[in-house]
Amino acid sequence: MKVALIGVGVIGKVHLNVITNTDVELVGVCDIDESKLLNYQESIRFTDYKLMIDTTYPDIVHICTPHYLHKEMIIYALERNVNVFCEKPLCISNEELSELIEVISKSRAQLGVCYQNRYNPSTIFVKNYLKDKEVDSIYGELRWHRDEKYYSQGYWRGKKKYEGGGVLINQAIHTIDLMQYFYKVPSYLVSEISNQSLIGIIDVEDNASINSVDNKFKLVASNSSDKDYPIRIVINTKDEVIKIESNKVTINEKVYECEKLNILPHAKESYGGGHAYIINDFYRCIKENKKFSIDLFEASKSLKIVLASYKSEGKEIKVE
Repeated sequence: MKVALIGVGVIGKVHLNVITNTDVELVGVCDIDESKLLNYQESIRFTDYKLMIDTTYPDIVHICTPHYLHKEMIIYALERNVNVFCEKPLCISNEELSELIEVISKSRAQLGVCYQNRYNPSTIFVKNYLKDKEVDSIYGELRWHRDEKYYSQGYWRGKKKYEGGGVLINQAIHTIDLMQYFYKVPSYLVSEISNQSLIGIIDVEDNASINSVDNKFKLVASNSSDKDYPIRIVINTKDEVIKIESNKVTINEKVYECEKLNILPHAKESYGGGHAYIINDFYRCIKENKKFSIDLFEASKSLKIVLASYKSEGKEIKVE
């Protein structure tokens, strides 16, 4: 199976680590910065992603570029029936999402989105545990540290035009994905977003809260903490309180220690260790002609929550 990748930045290197340690053929690596390509054979280096796709004919292309480029690159590949594995977020607006829905309906290819935390053993354990239970409410908490140095790493970071937003669409979208995965997408929500620590440096939010109108779906997220703390999710059923923090699951005070996945080279601890698992699962689905579970429609659920939160501005809004 032939694989190509667009975007050799921080996350692109994580994907490349998986690709080069998997039984696939890397036929193309693309980045507009040629210096990032020097570690790869000259024959597979590209600075034009369209030329790469049109000349290497990959079975799968990984998209690891800045957020605002995802939509156009996904469409280019899907229109040529090339399977796509894209980093989150899928895109950065409802208008872009509508375009993607139209294109995927006409393509023979699959689109998978990288929500690697669904492959954490703690996530799998809790999802199976909840199989015959009804979730009453859910709470999520993200407290990470992203400073001026982090945002200076790329022209697109911290810019609404390029990133689509801040902590919600970049970091907390993974937590939001797990929350709706365990529970459901709230019908109506109210959000508050603000920039509290990097005024004049970024034009997106570094702090946010989301609360469903029925008070059953709540998230607080911050990029202005003193360091990265483990994500915390609390799930309430009729008789139980289930807490997830890293690889530890607590059910009514009884603690279950799940396997902790190894962090791949180039990846941050906060990414988790699920990239190899999700990428190989996508490859398996393509090889066996099976439907990949985190497709456009599944990935759009968390994105719709984020986009509705940006529109809320302290007022009740429908998630659609």
